[in-house]
Amino acid sequence: MEILKLLPAGKDYLWGGTRLRDEYGKKIDLTPLAETWECSVHPDGPSTVENGEFKGRNLAEVLEEHPEYLGSKVQDGKSPVLVKFIDAK
Repeated sequence: MEILKLLPAGKDYLWGGTRLRDEYGKKIDLTPLAETWECSVHPDGPSTVENGEFKGRNLAEVLEEHPEYLGSKVQDGKSPVLVKFIDAK
């Protein structure tokens, strides 16, 4: 299996700013850009696979088809982790 490169989902909450775009190079067209969900299977903002055979599909779909990618400790095929970058201006 190749490494899955992920495109994050963005959130434009009122308390956000522009640092995620300005300082971290996030290419998400939201103003303000309060959060990027870097690794997410949450239905409100799933990450999208950027490369390989799963390119263009959301991470939740890929993990539903291949729960073994999460290892043996996760029973339901859902990632228990949500990785976020936050700009709380």
